[in-house]
Amino acid sequence: MAFKRGQTSSLPSSTTLMALEEVEEKDLYPPTNPDQPAWRKGDLDGMDAPINESWRSESEDLIRLAGVQSAVEIVSLTWSYAKVEVVVPGTTSSEDQSRLVTEIHAVWEDPRTPEICYDVLEKHEIIVCTPGAPDVLSTQEQFDAYVGFDVSVQTVDPFKSNRVIEGKLVSRDALEVKINKKGRMVTIPNEMVGEVKLPKPKTEKGDPFN
Repeated sequence: MAFKRGQTSSLPSSTTLMALEEVEEKDLYPPTNPDQPAWRKGDLDGMDAPINESWRSESEDLIRLAGVQSAVEIVSLTWSYAKVEVVVPGTTSSEDQSRLVTEIHAVWEDPRTPEICYDVLEKHEIIVCTPGAPDVLSTQEQFDAYVGFDVSVQTVDPFKSNRVIEGKLVSRDALEVKINKKGRMVTIPNEMVGEVKLPKPKTEKGDPFN
């Protein structure tokens, strides 16, 4: 269930033309390099700011306030470029989710809302959803907790060169996921991440419980 106001973009200009074959080249081009590929150019309008940036925290407080006022529990909030995923318990009804969206709208329209937060909500699509599969990392808390663990990233891109990249999780922020693939750093834009999964538990041969 989505709630947005104003114009939003589903793909940042820095990744629109980016084929998966180019993903691993990204770290070679700092933003100041005039020779950077086309997918590295473009104004991110502050969306590349750290997850703990103050304006993000203030906006999260407003969304959580809407949760309190609508009596809907909010499990987590996760930033992903021009989207904010608001995760609610799996038992939350569609009516309650709609009520939360309505309350977020009310908080947003409140004249007492700080201007910086109003600007943030103008630029972001707010998505209310329930948790995913237990072996899929989807919230920022999960990504932070599993740094250093083996993961597999299912990628999606406009060129249909989808594939699975395996390695150790290095970091995840509002723009991208980084993994270490056999000593090589691979950076994957969030817009090209289908899902990030933990590996299946290994079992011993002859284990009667598996």
